[in-house]
Amino acid sequence: DAFDVREPLRVIRRVVLEHRAIVFLTTALTMAGVLAYVKLLPPTYEASVTLLSESGEDLRRDGFYDRWNVFRKDDVKSEPHLLAGASVLYATMERLDLGWDDIHHGVGSHLGNWWRHAWLGKKYRSIKEMFFPKEPSPWDLTPEQRERVLALIDFKGAGVSESTVGELSVRGPTPQVAEIANTIIEIYLEQRVERHRAEAQSALDALSGQVETARDRMDEWAAKVERHRTENDIWLE
Repeated sequence: DAFDVREPLRVIRRVVLEHRAIVFLTTALTMAGVLAYVKLLPPTYEASVTLLSESGEDLRRDGFYDRWNVFRKDDVKSEPHLLAGASVLYATMERLDLGWDDIHHGVGSHLGNWWRHAWLGKKYRSIKEMFFPKEPSPWDLTPEQRERVLALIDFKGAGVSESTVGELSVRGPTPQVAEIANTIIEIYLEQRVERHRAEAQSALDALSGQVETARDRMDEWAAKVERHRTENDIWLE
């Protein structure tokens, strides 16, 4: 049998007419919420960078480096964590002079930022500090550092586990995310090279000291041998 839609429509019409204020208010609030979301929250852009790391199971290469005993390879599993670490991200924000408006944030973070800068939030904190004054500390951040750290909270990254291929994704409110992604890679590689250079330099310094000590001892023994041969009329060779 055909479904009779007239009775449900009559019920819907009667309910709407009886509760027209609730229907109108719900519709208005929903539209206001959608418009506020579109107007207040910025758009989201995303840029991705794919990285290929060296496999840890290269036997021919390992056999070559085993003869030298001075080269060391990083663990592939630790690279994604170092790439998305706070030191790399904070250096990226400093180099590009990134602030709160340049980083992607969720709705909760936007509400927290509004509370920090709104008159009501500032007034609340001033009253709170009046009754509960905070002791000054040498570890207190400057306002600029605090804003950058708060923005850094939502500036996160993740790596691909159990793989030599990594994917770095950067999200933000402007197309600058492409430049940010490239800068993150550049800073990470710079820090990686500097870390290896410092390790090689420390090894060189330690070995240089041992070489100097060995040279002094060899010169001392060479002088003793020469003196012994001279005193005993032994031909010098």
